[in-house]
Amino acid sequence: MIYKTSTLPQPRKKVEFTMAVTKFLTRKTRLNTIIKYIMNGEKTEKMMYVSGVNCRPDTAIYEMQDTKKRFDKEDGIISYHLIQSFDGKEISPKKCHELGLQYAKELFGDDFQFVVATHLNTDNVHNHIVINSVSFKSGYKFYSNRETKDFIRITSDFICRENGLSVIKTPWKNKGYYKLYAKNNPYMQLVKKDIDDAIAISYSYKGFVSKLEAKGYYVSENEDTGIIIERDNSYQVVRPQELFGDNYTKEKIRYRIENKTYSQVYIPKKKYKMSIEEYNKFKQKQREHQLRELPALYILICILLRIDPLPEKIEIGNYRVPITKEMKISLKHLESLSKQTILLSENKINNLEELKSYRFNLEEKVRNLKGKRENLWRKRKRETNPEIKGKITHEIANLKALINKTNKDIVGCYEIENRTILLKNQLKIEKSKEIVKDKKKDKSRGR
Repeated sequence: MIYKTSTLPQPRKKVEFTMAVTKFLTRKTRLNTIIKYIMNGEKTEKMMYVSGVNCRPDTAIYEMQDTKKRFDKEDGIISYHLIQSFDGKEISPKKCHELGLQYAKELFGDDFQFVVATHLNTDNVHNHIVINSVSFKSGYKFYSNRETKDFIRITSDFICRENGLSVIKTPWKNKGYYKLYAKNNPYMQLVKKDIDDAIAISYSYKGFVSKLEAKGYYVSENEDTGIIIERDNSYQVVRPQELFGDNYTKEKIRYRIENKTYSQVYIPKKKYKMSIEEYNKFKQKQREHQLRELPALYILICILLRIDPLPEKIEIGNYRVPITKEMKISLKHLESLSKQTILLSENKINNLEELKSYRFNLEEKVRNLKGKRENLWRKRKRETNPEIKGKITHEIANLKALINKTNKDIVGCYEIENRTILLKNQLKIEKSKEIVKDKKKDKSRGR
């Protein structure tokens, strides 16, 4: 997961911790120098504590460079170098490496390539993490500002706390960081959802506590901090009123339960099943456009989402409907699905093999276009006539637009490929479940 550092609050005072020490550095020099340094066999027990995420450690240099070339972002900041140092008496090398991987995945998620190496050549074992500055999925660069280091340090401290390492000696001077981490932490958001669900189906405070205990939580109270919620399989202790605001104090929870309207009561939703009309519409679209397995899967998704996958004309009236943030995100997602469906139908791609060959052709096309653009750059430098120079500049601009469009198609091919594999696996699981159910029914009838 990649956090937007621009939304972080600025700290009022410097806070000292007794946990892992972190450093976050930017690198504009050669990529191979820093990766070879962190993968030194003498410092990593002969490469025992070296791991790569979204790339292989032995080919990480070439894979990261290929990503930069593919998106034409080879200048500026080449990589980021993150150092996480622990007390050697407190943690083993294996545990240190595991925490380094967890730390990097939580910060950079599945969008960036990075290598994690644990060095044992000093008294304090420490992790070196080198991150490619360009995302291999979207092509966007990781944005870092002055608040990034503070957030990276705090994320490291929370991971240490989860794993039972050193405890913070001084209290939090600025609780904005604590609330921000809770907002982005999946476990704490799960606790918040469970609290809201328990409030929705409870008719008294005792019932609320029993509902949480049924889900595996332990609920206790403290005069200073109020309600404390913890789980037996987690080191994290959650104080709802500190994390989620005044709406989660004991008095407020009791008030929400007693003054709850009928519309707020939780009603479980039924599983959605495709109607006969929708199924016939799907089959009709499949026959009209002669689509096979891959495009047909996209058409099916669009019909389930109640949108026309291949619209002939879109008519918009004079009235403009206001769009919320959630609607914008949904529209962006639907727009990408629609573009990918059109890409499949226009190029008559019917299976994954055809999709991969089409993607390889696009990548070859991008390489050729970049070669032409470099030749035009050299030609423009040598040219003295301003009219001819202007024509060359115009040609370069056209080539750049074509390269950007082709790169977007390549990214779309990757997204289609990943989503198709995921959907196929889910369909196999559902089919196997249906087979097991049918066998159980046959056995019960036989008895």
